[in-house]
Amino acid sequence: MQNLLTHFGGDYENLPDKEIYAIMTPLFNRCEGKENSPDALRKWINMKVDEIIDLLNGRTRRSNYDQETLKILAQKYYAAREEAIGTDVIPEESFSNSKQMLVSKKISPK
Repeated sequence: MQNLLTHFGGDYENLPDKEIYAIMTPLFNRCEGKENSPDALRKWINMKVDEIIDLLNGRTRRSNYDQETLKILAQKYYAAREEAIGTDVIPEESFSNSKQMLVSKKISPK
């Protein structure tokens, strides 16, 4: 967790994607009990982002969400959440709660 806060507790927008995935992969591997590579994590995240965008746009494609608009939505969501809890750090228990939520809803993070 300290490794994440070191890299992502401040301004990380200038980090290259390759470095971000290298930092995040051990966390995902630990949570999932897997030994995936940073490239496998990148592909999985891209697939999930595409799924979210498809859901936001709907079957009739009334909306025109893309990666940039999804990024803006995520930034607004987490900015509001940080403001609500009064901190810029997500507590470590949030990670275990998220994992438990996935398990309890029987959602498979493939």
